Amino acid sequence: DWTKGIQWKTTVPTVAGQSMVHASPDVLLAVVANITAGNFIVMGYSAITGTQLWNYTVNEYTLRAQYNFTPIQYDIYAWFDQNNLVWYGYNALTGQKIWGPTTPYSNAWGFYSESYMGTGINSPTIYNGVIYSTGYDGIHAISLLNGTQLWYFTVPSGHTTPYGDYPFYGGPTVAGGVVYAGVDEHSPDPTLYPGYNLYAINATTGAELWNLPIGYAPSATVADGVLVDYSNYDGNIYALAK
Repeated sequence: DWTKGIQWKTTVPTVAGQSMVHASPDVLLAVVANITAGNFIVMGYSAITGTQLWNYTVNEYTLRAQYNFTPIQYDIYAWFDQNNLVWYGYNALTGQKIWGPTTPYSNAWGFYSESYMGTGINSPTIYNGVIYSTGYDGIHAISLLNGTQLWYFTVPSGHTTPYGDYPFYGGPTVAGGVVYAGVDEHSPDPTLYPGYNLYAINATTGAELWNLPIGYAPSATVADGVLVDYSNYDGNIYALAK
């Protein structure tokens, strides 16, 4: 509560170097990587007292251990195992695994995902108990409750890109039952590929509603019924009404 100032603080000397990942009214999720050992530790702290509630070690090396975690909803969070292209779900109150691993992605380009706040909202995100995750293979909708894939959206690119499909690098923005995602990538060439559009997708069914040639657009911002995004094709900012 910002109106009350600092309400508690706690010292955690045994896990120096940890990063705060996500927060809910009940739990603070933190991660620390051990590059030498090739693993990382996930920790849950009470959002009320700051006491560490649980911790566990993932015996797998990943370059950015603090990435690929979903926000916490219904006291559940999920993690995308980028190396093996599978998902796991955890109880945020206990740190216990409740589902996973899921069936691996069929397209290995799914390894590449914008999983940090670099080009707008991070991927993955959560909306009404559904994980929405973008990558170079497309957009995935996965149940937060049991890990079931609800739908998968991809746009074939033919020989326009090296990937065979258009890459969705920026995280998805979900509002009003619609997923907004722009085709984008990490390091585009000076001459931008054509067809890098902004897509609107039904959040429940995965059906495309429309797309616009607002190219190489990072994640859209939606507020007060208006979507705002930036196009790297022409350097303009676009505001779209309903």
